[in-house]
Amino acid sequence: METVHLKTVDPISQELLRLAAKNGITLNWDRYEKLQPQDGFLRLGLSCPFGCLQGPCRIDPFGRGPDRGLCGMDRDAMVAAMLLRICLQGTLTILNDMTHAGATPTVSFAAALKKSAAKAIKGITGKSLSTAEIFKSAALLQRPGATFGFLLEQTLVLSLLAVRLLGQKGHEDKGKNRTIQAGYGVLSGGHVNIAIAGQPSRKLVEALESAVARKSGAPVRLVSLGGWIPAGKGYLPIACSSAEAELLLSSLTIHFLVAGANADPGVIETAAKMNMPVAAAEDKSDAAKILRSARQFHSHAPRPEITFDSDLIGEGAVSAAVTERKGSTKNKLKNRFALLGGSDSLHYPLGYLPVELATALRGAGLQVAGWGDAAVWMMKNGLTSKKTSVPVSILDPYLGPLQFLENPALAGKPDRLKGILFTGSRDCRDLPVALGLALLGCNVALADPIPFWGSSSVRDRLADLLATNGGRLTGFDHPAEAQELLEWFTK
Repeated sequence: METVHLKTVDPISQELLRLAAKNGITLNWDRYEKLQPQDGFLRLGLSCPFGCLQGPCRIDPFGRGPDRGLCGMDRDAMVAAMLLRICLQGTLTILNDMTHAGATPTVSFAAALKKSAAKAIKGITGKSLSTAEIFKSAALLQRPGATFGFLLEQTLVLSLLAVRLLGQKGHEDKGKNRTIQAGYGVLSGGHVNIAIAGQPSRKLVEALESAVARKSGAPVRLVSLGGWIPAGKGYLPIACSSAEAELLLSSLTIHFLVAGANADPGVIETAAKMNMPVAAAEDKSDAAKILRSARQFHSHAPRPEITFDSDLIGEGAVSAAVTERKGSTKNKLKNRFALLGGSDSLHYPLGYLPVELATALRGAGLQVAGWGDAAVWMMKNGLTSKKTSVPVSILDPYLGPLQFLENPALAGKPDRLKGILFTGSRDCRDLPVALGLALLGCNVALADPIPFWGSSSVRDRLADLLATNGGRLTGFDHPAEAQELLEWFTK
């Protein structure tokens, strides 16, 4: 395990990795290593995204093998269709989140974005947006036929729709300041620990909180495995980032796993390896039964080989609005923001990008705001603490950078935003959101590779379309290094 520093920057996580290796427990890092090298055709966008069962067709990026699919589709159409497929799935995911939250989708943009949105819509479609674009996109992906230019235009239509739907998610937590703690220290004290992964129903979380508050029997604590789960006037304590969930379960410091919607299969499998009780997070789940099972497992489980110190806790607050902060005379801040967030990515040592970049950007005089796993790592490293001279702001975990753009106080001040960086992407939502933000005039980058490197024509056309409001999307054909991203932010 001499390579643990390449897996995570957290010394406690490194120790947990050594323990897992000693005990013969395989984790997500082991699966990642076995998957190398990952599919280069998919990374370039040169693997057919259509549903034809006569494939899969792939185009040789070097021009020595196939230059078209079985149907005759060329590389430009294949890459454009791949982007459309990812954005369709991402938009559907956002729409699904809305409907589950009880919101009715509309396509009117927030006041701060109306002007740039209208210009983007006019430049791409010439007509108003509607959710019917989702069905149109699905129809385009039934069988090749459209030009790559048309596929790209439809991709950007979906991206605008995704951004708008993202800002409409109906939940009662929007617009409130909510406190949050993160780090292994939230597991100190020898409590019975019930961990929640994925997206549980609000009803079950409230039932569990109520059952825990009765304080009958051994004390129980609820924690999240990377998710931002509203609870009380804040969020459940986040014990670890999302990619550390399996690692934490292997430590035997968790005594029950509640697997919510979208919980990774590997998390559930790891809990099973540890003989840990698991429940699906549905409304019908019995909170009292979960507590009884957790206490029983706690009383019979082997003693953990590691305990966590209460000092290993970072604190912060999700602000209802992002505001400018004035630095001390020694650290005068430029009135410019850098937004960076997203999910963990095993392409990098966990925590490396968000911590290194946030520290360097603050040193360069920029105000920093984060969301997602990136914000968890910033909290764990004290960057969001009020004790620092200029703490990093935490954005709404669902809205992310859109919270900044919809702020009326910053409307009409595009120079205040230096850039938006997605440090990692776990699902399809990030790509349409990134494209939509760029189309609205933002400077956006994704650290994980974007599958459009198989066609220079697609990249050139996409850059032209995104320039409608002066925005741009920067992507890499490899996992970007911190120095590359810092130069992108500061050049």
